[in-house]
Amino acid sequence: MSDVTPFVPIVLDLPVHNFYHWRHLCLVHLGRCSLRHHVEGDDAPALADFLWVKNDYAILQWIYRGISTELFHLVVRDGVTARDVWTALRDLFQDNRDARISQLHTELRTLAQGDNSASAYCQRVKAIGDELQELDSRVDDRGLVHALLNGLNERYAQVATLIPLLRLFPTFAEARSMLQLEDLNLARKARNPQAFHTNYGPSCAPGGGSSSGYGSANQQPRSSTASSSTRPPGVSPNYKGKNPIPGYQPQRTRSLTLRAPTPQAAPPRASCTNSSTSSASDAI
Repeated sequence: MSDVTPFVPIVLDLPVHNFYHWRHLCLVHLGRCSLRHHVEGDDAPALADFLWVKNDYAILQWIYRGISTELFHLVVRDGVTARDVWTALRDLFQDNRDARISQLHTELRTLAQGDNSASAYCQRVKAIGDELQELDSRVDDRGLVHALLNGLNERYAQVATLIPLLRLFPTFAEARSMLQLEDLNLARKARNPQAFHTNYGPSCAPGGGSSSGYGSANQQPRSSTASSSTRPPGVSPNYKGKNPIPGYQPQRTRSLTLRAPTPQAAPPRASCTNSSTSSASDAI
């Protein structure tokens, strides 16, 4: 018979109050090996049967390996069978039943998530419900969901408000799935925070100026000379400070010089006296 540790990975302990889950795993493994009758039922021990005694000792080893040292000292005795130890463990966890039920109900009403993840918080709520069921004080799914929503922290406020408004009230498993999905979304947002960009105008730039924005008395007009002086060389005149066109060469403009026309000399004009004298001499 193989070791039971891989099949029952839970260590039974009084402070943890995990008897329900530990017992469930043990019964599953014993049923697989057809040995549940060693811990259940009213059959008398078959001490004369060599195979029965061998199997009973093996089950005793499984139980001792799966409980804490404190519990081992409480239940160990000579000449006991596996059923005797099993019954002693059950009585330890179900002793003072009414007081334990009251304590569990109080814990369920006041349980808070705190810094725990959604999965760990749901697991604790489910464990309390399972133990109450083991003590014959079962809490239905609706009660577990209300207890779950009551202790959520502020990060899950949106989901806690949405779940009670659903047309069909969810089961505990459905509410747990919704919280786990919200937990994944919050973790994703924490890994990839959104970037916010702010453009400061001339009147609300950091370090001075008016925060009102437009029409500020302290606002000074921008000078085209100042903006052109900050433009990198060889960049388009339309450069606005973003994405300059590499290798841009400004076009050379031809300078047109307007010259005044050169005044021309007037033709010589004939004298009236000389012309009349020559005419008279010709007539003579």
